[in-house]
Amino acid sequence: MTNPAQAGAAAGLSADYFARQDGKTGDLYAGSKAYRNEQDLTWRLEHMPAPPVSLLLGTSKNEDNYGPSLKFAQKAKPPVRVGKLVRDEGGHNFQTWREEYPVVLKWLDKELKEQATRNGGQ
Repeated sequence: MTNPAQAGAAAGLSADYFARQDGKTGDLYAGSKAYRNEQDLTWRLEHMPAPPVSLLLGTSKNEDNYGPSLKFAQKAKPPVRVGKLVRDEGGHNFQTWREEYPVVLKWLDKELKEQATRNGGQ
């Protein structure tokens, strides 16, 4: 979302929409609320111009990020394009993600081809 010219499509599987801070990360934002806000993807959707990106949100109804993923998708406005991959069950683990990879790769292939077409084949 911060550099759509270089990364116009992305998939987040069990994604967080901000960087979590804890005792191991330290102060990632050097005390700057403005910088912290700019790194929060949901905040960006609410307060900054929408970037021309395509995003696939992968989640499961029993995951912690289910609610935040739905909120993020709801806040997205054009030119942001959001697809959702919502499973009844799953989790924040490699087995779930391995099962999602084929869907994600097909989605990325389609999105990148469409973006190339929209950009004149670049």
